[in-house]
Amino acid sequence: MVDAPTQLVPSSHGLDLDKAFELFVDGFSLFGPIWDHCLGYWKKSMEEPDTVLFFKYDDMMADPAGHVKKLAEFLRVPFTDEEVGAGVVEEVVRLCSFEKLSRLPMNSSGVADRIGGRPMENSSYFRNGKVGDWKNNLTEEMAKKLDAVIQEKLKGSGLTF
Repeated sequence: MVDAPTQLVPSSHGLDLDKAFELFVDGFSLFGPIWDHCLGYWKKSMEEPDTVLFFKYDDMMADPAGHVKKLAEFLRVPFTDEEVGAGVVEEVVRLCSFEKLSRLPMNSSGVADRIGGRPMENSSYFRNGKVGDWKNNLTEEMAKKLDAVIQEKLKGSGLTF
């Protein structure tokens, strides 16, 4: 969650990190009201676990193979014992890794017209794929403010980051 402000708008669009951060903590993002978005999907995943699967990035990074298995089960195509034994789960993890995906030509070059009608380089969707990288971009004050906003917005929902 804390990485999102650093991806709000590329610097080429004239919005620095401080301004992007303030917009983000106020609930504005190019993808809609982030807090409503997260809570809506979280609640739906609790109400209808067979129709909405909710993963957190940090959890996926801590156990990628476990999450690949959960995703396969959710999609009703679980891995067989033979596939697990043959290393298919680990191969899916490798093929879906940050390193692999960020190096694909379609992701490392080109431009998309997806964000508010403004062109955005495909490479801007990838930073470094490391949990906790926000520490390299946000000040301690920003982190505290974001934590407080998250606590307030998600209070009572059971959703934590």
